[in-house]
Amino acid sequence: MSAADAFIAALRPEVRDLPAYHAGASAERVREQFGVARVAKRVSNENPRGASPLVHAIRECERMRDALTAMGSACAPSLANFLFFDAREDADALAQRLMRAGVIVKPWRGPDFTRYVRVSTGSRDDNDLFIETLGRLRSARH
Repeated sequence: MSAADAFIAALRPEVRDLPAYHAGASAERVREQFGVARVAKRVSNENPRGASPLVHAIRECERMRDALTAMGSACAPSLANFLFFDAREDADALAQRLMRAGVIVKPWRGPDFTRYVRVSTGSRDDNDLFIETLGRLRSARH
């Protein structure tokens, strides 16, 4: 299978099954045949390699939030690729212990937020490492 055939096979059916475009066709013919706005919308949302990276970040953020909540940490609402959570201890001290274990987070240093940490989402493996390491460090303290 050629690379072009593999690309086409990976597309969603509504994109894959659009009629063939013939080079040199007039703009009017293309507009009539394809409905350019419809085609542009579909193709702009198409990712032949799977779900958008944003979908991955959102899923991982939700998974990490669930894990942190299960550990007793409150998380601020997030529409980004990071979580802001209550570490339940001094944020600087936790960040240093996590760093020694190979995990980097950002301790917040605002006067009312000395127990809060920002953690960015990464790959599933990176996020698992963070969750497991935080759980292990908390278990060791109790």
